[in-house]
Amino acid sequence: MTIAGSGAYLQAWRKSHTGLIVLDLSLETHKVALFLDTLAVDFDNDAGFAAAPFTANQVSGAGYVAGGITVTGTDWVVGPTRFLKWTASPMVFGSVTIAAPGIRGGVFYANALTAKDAFYLADFGQSFPANGAFTLTPPSGGIFFFDMT
Repeated sequence: MTIAGSGAYLQAWRKSHTGLIVLDLSLETHKVALFLDTLAVDFDNDAGFAAAPFTANQVSGAGYVAGGITVTGTDWVVGPTRFLKWTASPMVFGSVTIAAPGIRGGVFYANALTAKDAFYLADFGQSFPANGAFTLTPPSGGIFFFDMT
């Protein structure tokens, strides 16, 4: 399946909850890499960023560095209606040129872990080219959230 919605990569979360890895989302070592719509997504089985399917379909173009950029300003925020959101500072890729069909989504992964476990895919809803300054600004509801009700 290609990118058709945001979601959590279950292998990273399972390994975190069973003590096989420490997935500390307050760290400033995680990265986000940009992908084409043709990324083959398998939320149940995809795991390490250094392996398929992440080794193909990453965007390329002038100014874009394979592997993406470090996510900074990470924070957990508790909302008034019992939700817990993970957010970060705007992610500035600098000046990039990505030709059509362009960027469709961003894969967040734990760069400090040996397997570079992917833990979340943000689907941007449609593909778009980029030519110039490119910044991802997290939505007000966070990059992802948990409803604790």
